[in-house]
Amino acid sequence: MEYPFSDDYMTFNAKTNRYILTEKALLDNGIDIRSEMAATATVRPESVINSFLKLVSDMIYGYIHAFNYNNPLQDKLIATLPSLRNIMLEAMIYQAIYVYNNGNLLLSTKPEERARAYDDTAKQYLDMEAPEIRKPITFQGRL
Repeated sequence: MEYPFSDDYMTFNAKTNRYILTEKALLDNGIDIRSEMAATATVRPESVINSFLKLVSDMIYGYIHAFNYNNPLQDKLIATLPSLRNIMLEAMIYQAIYVYNNGNLLLSTKPEERARAYDDTAKQYLDMEAPEIRKPITFQGRL
């Protein structure tokens, strides 16, 4: 299989060089934003869903970018290494569930709430060693 690639659970945006979850990934993990909005929505569900999915991607990429100065290399590794793609998928799913249930705590004015903006399981996935580079994507040294 050639990387990067899109499937039912994540799409690759060549413009931003980032993966983004799909609505199917949310649905398969118990999040159905579309049906919840059906009764009350004044906004197109696609807009809300796409914004939510972009937020989750931005949060996870922002989190890993805080660990290493060479963010373009981090993004390239995520785009091209099978193990990192899987790690990102799992981390984004856990982060999506967390943000769905708790809101975007990065927007809080309280430092203690901002400190809890990331799901612990998502962070555990991001700290897993990628076999191809023998380091996690959150590695703080030279990749």
